Amino acid sequence: MPIEAKLIESVFNCLSPGLPPDWQRAWIEITDQGGGTARNSKFRVSNIRDINDQGEPLEPCNAQELTRRIVGLNDKLPADRRAWTRALLIIDSDGEYELTYEYAKK
Repeated sequence: MPIEAKLIESVFNCLSPGLPPDWQRAWIEITDQGGGTARNSKFRVSNIRDINDQGEPLEPCNAQELTRRIVGLNDKLPADRRAWTRALLIIDSDGEYELTYEYAKK
């Protein structure tokens, strides 16, 4: 699903004050705690691009607002794809980004 550049820009603007000078990858992980309403967000940063790296905690300017904006993308998903259990937005220092969703196994 294409993400609007304005959304990525606003997310990055909120993350950037907490990014170390040598950062390579920052990400936001949102997990659904069941029922589609209670969500948990984690904000992380790393100076390497290893997908297995756990990174370090990152303090955004407004965690609740960032979570709300990313969850708000649900409206653009097909109805049968809105029941995700995990959303992961990755932003690399070169400007590349990716948003992926995971779903419960049936």
